Amino acid sequence: MDRAEMLRIVSRNVKKYRETHNLSQEKFAEKAGISLSFCASIETERKLPSTYTLRSMADNLGITTDYFLYPESAELELKIVSSLLASCDTDYVAFIGRLVELCTEYYCKQQ
Repeated sequence: MDRAEMLRIVSRNVKKYRETHNLSQEKFAEKAGISLSFCASIETERKLPSTYTLRSMADNLGITTDYFLYPESAELELKIVSSLLASCDTDYVAFIGRLVELCTEYYCKQQ
């Protein structure tokens, strides 16, 4: 993987996280512990955060660095869902698990 590809992946994933969580660039930057201008530079593929900065951003957001470093995949999506549910109570997690089962059953019948 070359630098340009890494820039695209990190940029896409930062923007995806921000939009998925309905955050402005300013709010994302604040939560991630980076400046607004650095956030904009990441999203426009002009700057690539250092490993230290990526780790710090992930820690501040309560996710793993995998979220930023890898292209979309089912495994990555599972990690994202897991991190979103980590702070929820067990009844809610069980409810979401049942929803996933129902959706999977429905989806498999359609195939």
